Amino acid sequence: MGKPQVDEVVFRIISDTGTVVANVLSGNVDATVGITLGQQGGVNVSSVWSQTGEGRVLATPVRFRYMQIQLDPERTQQPGLLDARVRRAIAHGIDRATMAEIVTQGLAPMADVPISPNDPIFARVAPAIVKYSYDANRAAALLGEAGWSRRGDALADARGQPFTVDVRTTAGTDNEVEMGIIAADLSKLGMQVSQTVIPQSRIRDNEFRVTFPGLNTTAQSIDVPGTLAVAISDQCASVERRYIGSNRGCWKNPEFDRFYQLASTSLDAADRENAVVQALRVLTEDVGVIGLSYNTESVAVRKGLVGPGPRWPAQVGNTWNIHEWRWE
Repeated sequence: MGKPQVDEVVFRIISDTGTVVANVLSGNVDATVGITLGQQGGVNVSSVWSQTGEGRVLATPVRFRYMQIQLDPERTQQPGLLDARVRRAIAHGIDRATMAEIVTQGLAPMADVPISPNDPIFARVAPAIVKYSYDANRAAALLGEAGWSRRGDALADARGQPFTVDVRTTAGTDNEVEMGIIAADLSKLGMQVSQTVIPQSRIRDNEFRVTFPGLNTTAQSIDVPGTLAVAISDQCASVERRYIGSNRGCWKNPEFDRFYQLASTSLDAADRENAVVQALRVLTEDVGVIGLSYNTESVAVRKGLVGPGPRWPAQVGNTWNIHEWRWE
């Protein structure tokens, strides 16, 4: 591919979003890659650079942000989550549209399923899936059907046991803001909510990540149908699998598995597309996971540097064309 046009590239590993922003604005960093800048950080840098002209921030929705639900009876500390009515109540009880507006600073909308709105198949998916608009009254009614009622400010079952649930997320400004909103909305339903931030040091601790006791927010690169693998039974991260698997909540549905298999293997494009639509219908009907928003990737590029930029959702990394980067 010829001699690179930039002789040397220095990669700096900075885990804190605020520190990344400070380094970009001070001139110590010329470009960011991946999700390191964060959505809030992207907005902060963009607001400054729009005034100074020192660079630009390119934003692309590339990841599906969603909430996993612990459905393994041996791991969950809230058995109520095993009831689909409770899961539907949680989906109705979170103001996801407002949350997406706050967390993404208006860059991306609420997401129900792991498909980008500009994907041609989205027009077929949208009317086929079950959508859960923010409706606290509907949430309360569903909880009542499942045997949970308000006793003062607390939600409790027939024995008087309170509905307690833990919400987890990986350390990061955007993630923690999102978790706080989720906890506040669920508290309005009478749930007793605890919040746990997963430190960067435990990101690769599979057993710890998989054995979350209630709810866990995370994100997955959008790559249809590959992204759907996060909900197939074979990906349940069990002890036998040494806690390896993307289906951390262990939601299992044979019908979904069948549609995923067809979407992944059929040689007929129409069959694959139909299978994706039906798989997402099943996923939303049973609330295997709860969609939150599209995780927008913000890439800051200093003025004069040509090459870094947004990527296609299924393409991992932002350095695929690094041999073409150059200074003008």
